[in-house]
Amino acid sequence: MKQILLISYTFPPNQGIASRRWAKLAKGLAKKGYTIHVVKAEPPENNKESFWSKDVANDNIRIYSLPRNYPTVLEKPKPGVFGKLQYRWHKKLLEFKTKGTIYDLAFAWKDVLFPLAERLIQKYKIDTVIGTGAPFSVPYYVAKMKERYSVKTIVDYRDPYIDADNYGMPYLSSERKQHEVSKHRYIIEHVDFLTSPYESMQMDLIKTSETQKNIENLIELEHFYDFEEIAPLLKPEELETGKIKFVYGGELYLGLDHYLHGLNKALTALKQKTYYNKLQFDFYVNDINKRTIFEENSEIVNFYPQTPDILKKIATSNFVLIFYSEHKKHHRTTKFMEFLPFKKPYIYLGPEGFVSEFIEAENLGISLSKDPMKLESVLAEYQNNTISFNKDFDHTQFSLDAICDKLINLIES
Repeated sequence: MKQILLISYTFPPNQGIASRRWAKLAKGLAKKGYTIHVVKAEPPENNKESFWSKDVANDNIRIYSLPRNYPTVLEKPKPGVFGKLQYRWHKKLLEFKTKGTIYDLAFAWKDVLFPLAERLIQKYKIDTVIGTGAPFSVPYYVAKMKERYSVKTIVDYRDPYIDADNYGMPYLSSERKQHEVSKHRYIIEHVDFLTSPYESMQMDLIKTSETQKNIENLIELEHFYDFEEIAPLLKPEELETGKIKFVYGGELYLGLDHYLHGLNKALTALKQKTYYNKLQFDFYVNDINKRTIFEENSEIVNFYPQTPDILKKIATSNFVLIFYSEHKKHHRTTKFMEFLPFKKPYIYLGPEGFVSEFIEAENLGISLSKDPMKLESVLAEYQNNTISFNKDFDHTQFSLDAICDKLINLIES
C-alpha cells in the first residue's frame, strides 16, 4: 500500500491542540492501509503528553523526531529580569537571522528536515508528501520538495496565514510581511493541492497570495469528529432530573464580552419564572474569571477549567452553547463538528456569519445574537416539546472517515 510522508512540526506525543487534526487524519489513513511516515519536532521543554497519543499508536504510523531548532526562551519566556534579557537577546538575534516573522518555529528547520525527508523518500519510494502549518515554513519546505524530489505535494493550512492575528503577523514591517506573502504565493503556485478547513479561509488565502495561478487546487478539507471517540457516549444518558442544562466548552475569545453580558441580561429577566432554578449553564473554558459577568445569576451559571471530558458533558446536556468572536464567525471549528452527533440544539451567540447562517439554515438551533431575550421563547418551546430542531441532519459528512476519503481522493488523483 502507498507510503506517505507527513511533515507536521507539532504531532503526538507533543502537547497542544495543533496536533489533533493530523493525528486523527494519520489514524484514518493508517486504518485504510496507508503507511504514514511522520516527521515532527522533538517535544518542547516540560512537554505534557498529547491527548491524541493513543490515536497514533499504530504500526502503520512511523514517527521521526528532529531538533526544534528554535530558542526555548521565545517559546516559553522565563520570569524575572534575566528572563527578560534572554528574551530580548534572542528576539534581536532572530530578527537578524530571519526575513519574515520571528515567531515561525520552523524557520531554521530546513537543514535538519531535508536530509531526513530525502532518505525516507528514497528508502520507502514515497511519492506523496503532505505538510501542515502553522508554522508556515513547513508548507513552504514541502512546496520546495515537489521539484527537488518529483513528488506530489499537499499542504494543509490549519490556520490563517498572512492575515492571522497571531504568529507576530499583525506587527510585521512591510518588508517582512512581503517576505511572508512571497512564501505564501510560492506555496499556492507550486503545490498540487492546498487544503484548509473553511471555505471563507480559501477566499482569504487567494486574496492574500496576490496570485491567481493554481487557485483551482485550493480545496476545503473540513474539520471533523472521530466516531470511535464519540460512539461510546451516544448511548442514552440519564439527564439530571428537573434540570435544563446548557454546556459550553472551549476558548472564550476576545470580543465576546458583549454577548456574555447579553446572555446574563436574558437570564436576569427570567428570575421571576418558576423554571429559573431548573436552568444550569456550565462553562468549561480557558478563562474562569469571566464568571464575574454572571454574578447576579451565579446560582445557575458555573465556570470550570477546560476538560478533556467535554464530550461527556455535552452528552448529558440539553443545549450546546456556541460563542464565536469576529474572527471565528465563518469557521465551523473542531468542537462545532464534534458536538453534531449528539443531536443537541445549538444556541449561538456571536457576530452573524457563515456559522450562524448554517445553524439556522439546517435547523440545528437558533442564533440569539440580535436578541438574547429570545431565550425565553426557546425555553417555552422546549418545555412544551414544540422546539423546532432537525434531528435527522446528516452529520456523517463531517466524520473522520468521510474527510479521510476526501483526502484520499487528492492523494490518488
